[in-house]
Amino acid sequence: MKHFQELWVDAENCEPLDTQENIIKEIKIKIELYDSIKHLDDKTKEQALGELLYSIAKLSKTDNINVYTGLRSAIVKRLIV
Repeated sequence: MKHFQELWVDAENCEPLDTQENIIKEIKIKIELYDSIKHLDDKTKEQALGELLYSIAKLSKTDNINVYTGLRSAIVKRLIV
């Protein structure tokens, strides 16, 4: 089984790069979808959340963002406050 970081890199490289605008639209749609299925079973929500993470990975590749650093910074900020 692959480590999460390897899956993230696979997601970043799975498709050709898209525009930031298109990916953000895709993320918004997937957030709305997730909100609409929140009452369903965990497997369905897991798949929807996976699709959302996939789109976020595409955005991180398009914008050349280090998501580890970004997530770590968000966590540290909350732990300090």
